[in-house]
Amino acid sequence: MRRLFFFLIIVIITDTASVYAQTETTVSFLRRTRQASMYNPAFISPYRTSVGMPVPVLGNINLNVNLRGIDINTVLSAKSGEVLDLDKLSNEINTNSFGVNQFLGLDIINVQLPVKNYQVGINLTTRVSNFVEIDKTFFDFIVKGNATFIGQSIDLRGLMVNSLAYSELGVSVAREFERFSVGARFKYLSGAGYLSSNDLRANYTIGANAPFETRVKLGGTVRAAGLVPVLLDTIDGRVVNSDEKNFNVRADKLTDNRGYAVDLGMTYWINPRLMVHGSILDLGYINWQSSAYQYKFKEVDVQFGGFSFEQIEDADFRQRYLDSLGALFETAQGSKEGFNSWLPARFTVGADYELTFRDRLGVLLQGQYAAEQWRPAFTMAYSRQVGTNWDLTANYSYFNGTFNNLGFGTAVKWGAAQIYFVQDNILFYFFPESARNVSLRLGVNLVWGAPNARTPRIH
Repeated sequence: MRRLFFFLIIVIITDTASVYAQTETTVSFLRRTRQASMYNPAFISPYRTSVGMPVPVLGNINLNVNLRGIDINTVLSAKSGEVLDLDKLSNEINTNSFGVNQFLGLDIINVQLPVKNYQVGINLTTRVSNFVEIDKTFFDFIVKGNATFIGQSIDLRGLMVNSLAYSELGVSVAREFERFSVGARFKYLSGAGYLSSNDLRANYTIGANAPFETRVKLGGTVRAAGLVPVLLDTIDGRVVNSDEKNFNVRADKLTDNRGYAVDLGMTYWINPRLMVHGSILDLGYINWQSSAYQYKFKEVDVQFGGFSFEQIEDADFRQRYLDSLGALFETAQGSKEGFNSWLPARFTVGADYELTFRDRLGVLLQGQYAAEQWRPAFTMAYSRQVGTNWDLTANYSYFNGTFNNLGFGTAVKWGAAQIYFVQDNILFYFFPESARNVSLRLGVNLVWGAPNARTPRIH
């Protein structure tokens, strides 16, 4: 039981990982890369064949880190010898909650080739995303103690933790017609690990007078599956063995975590210069069966007597007090029970205006639903094709509640190798203390075929 108690406390207080899907603002404008089609399966690369390099160092890697409600400058301390200033962080947060998102993607296989009039693609990708959103009131309570909240009742419904790891095997089909193109990607998903506390809620009430009696209510459900170890001593009345409590990477834990998803996309040329496009991505779910557990708290209500300052300074008393908090979890019921988790779906809507055959302006609106909120991003971009083998793009974006996002991307073809690099916020390298978004994508493709398969619409 103590294992679950301390696990939740650590997750809520110290975890810096959150889970919504990655949002990128640059890669979709590099249309001559295979990776652009991952944002819209109707984007067809002019190269007939493309093979992503499955090399760990040179392979196609995507890394995103997003801060919500805070930045590095908010966290860092100006005091000598200190790194974190929790009081400063507490005072400067002006939102109801704050959090951090991390995403890592690695393309193991990414191939496209022509089949008659269609462009067919296959990808095998590993994705890991983590999300935590911490209620500001709860954080103030941890940092400033309960003196600030004497005589109050604190409602902590804003604690959200969500972690997801899975592999994706996708098969895409796209076709270009005279004025439009359509594409779809059908994906088989294999879940590796999942942890969610989105339904967890708590209420903390402190008496107005000494000895400040405390009342804590806890309810909700924590769901875990895959590689996440068992958090209770008993499951369905059965004593859990030591192997189940340890983190063991075992193939038999992953075989039954299956899911399906689809990506849909389209483009349409309104006239020879103006094209509109849109896509819906990650419409799907994973059904968790292997090592799938649910931990349910049925409105636990526990009262504690108050304590003095001298008592809280006593190590033995502090330990006994923490042990008593474990009573909150005594009624937690663990069951081995499968469940479904939906992928965080997202959409894109955009338009391109070709100034010349080599110069293009673009706008892109993105949105995704995660943590019970819509999270939009808006991008304006300029793209330039230099010669036949070099592509450049630069953009300005509103994303994650910030306007200081300047993106840059380039793709260079050298022989059969196409080397690309994308950074959604180059300002991070110059002003890291105020940045909230960092997104990096790089890799190498092998490409063949003439890059001018589409007849120019502008002469």
